[in-house]
Amino acid sequence: MKTFLNKIFYFLVVFVGSTLYVNAQCTTNAGEMTTTAAIMLCDNECNTVTHNGAHVLDANDILEFVLFLPSNPSQILARKSTPNICFSEIPNGQYGITYHIAARAGNDAGGIVNPGDPCMDQSSPLPVTWFTTPVAHVSQTTTSFCGKEGFLNATPPQAGLTGTWSSTVDFIPTNGGSVNNPSTDILVNTLGTHTFTWTVVNGPCVSSDNITLDFIQQPNAYAGADATTCGNEITLSGIQSVTGSVANWTGNGNFASATSFETQVTGSTFGAVTFVLRESIGPCWDEDEVTITFIQKPNPVITNTYDTVCGVNGSLNVLNTVGSGLWAAYYNNQILNGVNYANGASSSNTAVTIPGYPANEHSRTVKFVWRETNVANGVQCKDSVATYITFSEKPVALIDNDAAERCGNTIQLHAIGSEWANRRWVSPYVQNPFDDPTSPDATVTIPSPASFGDSAHVTYPFIWTVKNTGCVALDTMWVTFYQIPQANAGLDASVCGLETDLQAFWSIPASSNYNPTGVWSTIPIPYETADIENTYDPNSHVTVSVVGIWKFVFRESNANNTSCYSTDTVQIEFIEKPIINAGEDQDVCGKTTTLAAQSAGYTGMWQSNGTSMQDESSPTTTVTSAGYGTIPFVWMEYNGMCVSIDTVLITFWKKPQAVILTDVPDSTVCGLTFYNLRAEMPSTGITGYWYNTNSGVLFGDKFSNNTWVKVPHYGYYDFYWIEQSGPDLSTGFCTDTAGPLRIHFIETPIPNAGGDTLFCGKTGYLNAIPSSGTGYWSTPTEANLTFENVNDPNTYVEAAFTNNSTTPYFNVIWTEDNSNGCTGKDTIKVTFARIPSSDIIIIPPKCFGELATISAAEDTLAKYTWNFYSGILDSSENNSLGARHLNFVRWSSIDTLHRISLVAESSLGCASTITIDTVYEPPIPDFEHIIINDTCLLGKGGIIFVDTLDSNIFRWLDPDHGPEPGEAIRTVFNIPKGDYRIATTYLTPNIQHDQYYTITFGTSSCLDTLTYTVEPIGVIEAKIDLAPSMLLEELVAPEAKAIFLNQSDYDDIRKRCEWHFGDGTSPQKTCDSIVEHVYTKGGCYEPFLIVMNRDLEECRDTARLDECVYVEEKSEIEVPNAFSPNGDGVNDFFQVKAKSLKEFKGVVSNRWGQTVYEWTDWETYEAGWDGNINGSSKSAPGVYYYNIKAIGLDKLEYHYYGVLYLFRD
Repeated sequence: MKTFLNKIFYFLVVFVGSTLYVNAQCTTNAGEMTTTAAIMLCDNECNTVTHNGAHVLDANDILEFVLFLPSNPSQILARKSTPNICFSEIPNGQYGITYHIAARAGNDAGGIVNPGDPCMDQSSPLPVTWFTTPVAHVSQTTTSFCGKEGFLNATPPQAGLTGTWSSTVDFIPTNGGSVNNPSTDILVNTLGTHTFTWTVVNGPCVSSDNITLDFIQQPNAYAGADATTCGNEITLSGIQSVTGSVANWTGNGNFASATSFETQVTGSTFGAVTFVLRESIGPCWDEDEVTITFIQKPNPVITNTYDTVCGVNGSLNVLNTVGSGLWAAYYNNQILNGVNYANGASSSNTAVTIPGYPANEHSRTVKFVWRETNVANGVQCKDSVATYITFSEKPVALIDNDAAERCGNTIQLHAIGSEWANRRWVSPYVQNPFDDPTSPDATVTIPSPASFGDSAHVTYPFIWTVKNTGCVALDTMWVTFYQIPQANAGLDASVCGLETDLQAFWSIPASSNYNPTGVWSTIPIPYETADIENTYDPNSHVTVSVVGIWKFVFRESNANNTSCYSTDTVQIEFIEKPIINAGEDQDVCGKTTTLAAQSAGYTGMWQSNGTSMQDESSPTTTVTSAGYGTIPFVWMEYNGMCVSIDTVLITFWKKPQAVILTDVPDSTVCGLTFYNLRAEMPSTGITGYWYNTNSGVLFGDKFSNNTWVKVPHYGYYDFYWIEQSGPDLSTGFCTDTAGPLRIHFIETPIPNAGGDTLFCGKTGYLNAIPSSGTGYWSTPTEANLTFENVNDPNTYVEAAFTNNSTTPYFNVIWTEDNSNGCTGKDTIKVTFARIPSSDIIIIPPKCFGELATISAAEDTLAKYTWNFYSGILDSSENNSLGARHLNFVRWSSIDTLHRISLVAESSLGCASTITIDTVYEPPIPDFEHIIINDTCLLGKGGIIFVDTLDSNIFRWLDPDHGPEPGEAIRTVFNIPKGDYRIATTYLTPNIQHDQYYTITFGTSSCLDTLTYTVEPIGVIEAKIDLAPSMLLEELVAPEAKAIFLNQSDYDDIRKRCEWHFGDGTSPQKTCDSIVEHVYTKGGCYEPFLIVMNRDLEECRDTARLDECVYVEEKSEIEVPNAFSPNGDGVNDFFQVKAKSLKEFKGVVSNRWGQTVYEWTDWETYEAGWDGNINGSSKSAPGVYYYNIKAIGLDKLEYHYYGVLYLFRD
């Protein structure tokens, strides 16, 4: 209600543009928008201009925000309580049309401002225009061009819009095109890879699409100059014009490398032959020709180019000679004289003898050259052929191992052989894979991945050749290389919720010869878990316990050798999905209620459903329904990309109106019964009933609007007619009450037999209430009832049988005779009810831990009181009376005997005695099995089920070892130590209930999960040490005896031991606790011991010392006889050269026996005599005498003395 200064006011409303001006003596003010500058929005955007909050509201005023067309401001198209109006909220909204948004204040008319309010105020409008978001799409498929010319293709923009091409490179449209044409030819200024963008603009809304194009330089092929050659071989010299291009030669010939610009070619015919060179890069290519003229030349052939003989005699044999020739012999590139050709030097087939060579040579190779000349047609062609005959001793070639395996494409070989011979590695299948083919320890690298083919592994032989010229010794090693996978765990991603599908990719594809394998793992997050559904599936489903960033590692292994693998990590961010609750379903009396959604704290709103909502964005808004019934309300909430929806059902119930129709003059009755209780018929969906505060009142039909009532005593009674609507079991939810209707019951001499009576059993006491006079009991069926005293209103009565459905009760009559002539009788129905049975039917559990079926033997009673003690009720069934007669119960304890009890009650209220019974639960069987423990931790453990019943099934569950999870097993081998879960299926021991189990539970079998443990045994631990009594400083070659201790733990297995001493000697095979070895040469040796299981040789361990065993060389002393201490840096000190000395002392004296110098340091060169007398004045040049004594580490004593010459010049 508004207050005005005057009773009469003048009111003038003027519309200017779309602004509503009110001229009145009013205080209502709608405030203003924070800006009225026109804004443009895209179709998915809402207005973000806010209100300045300077509004003034009177009495029942409200503030709202309205949207309308400036041409029709009175027609409101949308209204909200906030100014953030969206295009989707405008009925039949149009793009490109300017709408106005304004704040409006005035009287509340059902949640909106009353447009008829004379004090309504409206702010200046905010012009808003919405535009559709355009679609930009590049449609072309061609992405490579030769040269700088190309074209662009895009889908034309929507009608009325214009698109524009742009790029990371300068370009111009050609052939009449422009940057605004969806399809145009272009010319770029720079070759290379460039990105082009097609952009479509509609007002503020922009859309773009990109394509990357390659502009490739056009090749200019050059095959070289024409040439003529003697023979059919020549080198073609093409010139590459574009970096990165590839070559391809064609023509009538055999190319050494048809894809090399420079290559050797062998002509297939003599004469002029044309060869074509094609140079290409990507789709761009060019060709050029070159003509080669081949002239035939002599081609002598020696089939045995290299020969080895023992001695000095050999044989020479040349084939395919066409001209004349002559032999010549060479040694070290010098003519070898004295060679004897048996058939002459001009014979192509002859025996040959060379002169002898020095005995210290291991071999001598002589080169024999046959030079042949063929003259024809004025062109002279010459050719020669050589053969080599080597006279040498047989060398030795030996490789450590015959075979090996490697993960990858590299291995280091190790071989030995005659060091004086020519040694070299040879690979028959891989071209030059060695880093140094002449090294016995060469490293081999094969091409990858080309060598592995489609099986991910390959086996190659490598041959160690030791040649003494023509004499060759060979040894071969076969190496199996396994391709190293390059694991790809997929791209990092973000997902909504706590689960997603992983997406790894095989780097080694599957083929008929190879099945890839890999496994997922999780980088742990403390206290959280990630459940990968199938760790071996590259696309497995994963569920995490908490949102956030998780990292998953995919390890791809070579299926032929699973120790050959690589890993990759993918990062996935799990974003919380809002956890919302639209509230509990409600029943509402009337049409208005308040919703009660629980928000997760993110932006949310109620979806429109035809009701009136006060604030769609409020989880607790007030809503009003136009009608009655159940209406769903949907609350939607957003967290970035994650959306949650929940629905609440609101049932609106009609409110009743109760009316009593019984007239007041009709409210008096003789006796205790009134037959005219009448009320107005309730509306559809509304129920009514009669009510009185006295519990003894009996209605004919309490729920009928037209019925009778009987009261227990005479007097005044107030009756009410109550109508209600609403859900079941919600008394008083939506009600209306009429009354009270007061009725006066006047007493008459009417006997009271005490009301219908129920006796549990065949006997009981009647309870008539005398009113006046005397009374007596009678019954129409006197043969069935016996009264102890017919005149006693509380007499004892006994029935011949209990009542049943045929005879549900007996009629018993109490008759009273009043002395004033007023008589009457009252008949009651007396029921003698049978006492029910509490017997229990038990079907024990099919399997341990499963449900027992427990039923009452009488399943039609009205009430059952069960006690399962420690049992857990899983489910139950009710009979037609709603009583729980059938139960499914389980127990969580380890006991198999369980007590239960039952008390039953009939529909007439008669209770049974208590029955206590026992449920016998079958235990889990103990399946007979054998555990094979894991020897040497080699994963050789196993489980064997000896049980032979066909009905027992064992399924493997472990995902990391053994068969695939879920596979049926009887035996499992080759598994490591650990605990293994196995699902067992077996037939129930309660086979007598087989049919019931099958019908009720679908099977008569049991399913349990058991755990079996494989223990480790036979674990070898090799340990070695040096004997404490051994003095390392006394180890001097050639009699350096080292004493080793074998302290290994064999774990009670049959063992074999091999000692390797590191000096090239053969291994010593002994498991003695003390082992001795003599080193004959000085050095630092690294001995080791291999201990292996004699029955399982791969079960082994190797022990090494922490430091090498150092052996000194044999003691030696070398004494010079002259030196020149002149400071030139050469021979300035008199010092010995020695090895392995324990003690040393040197003395230098002059010719008179005087000591001029003494020293004990033989290891430092500058510690020798520098030519000065006792370190002071210089000694004169001349003769001096040395006296040296020493003791070697080999305990030998040395004594040297002699003449020493000192020179100064």
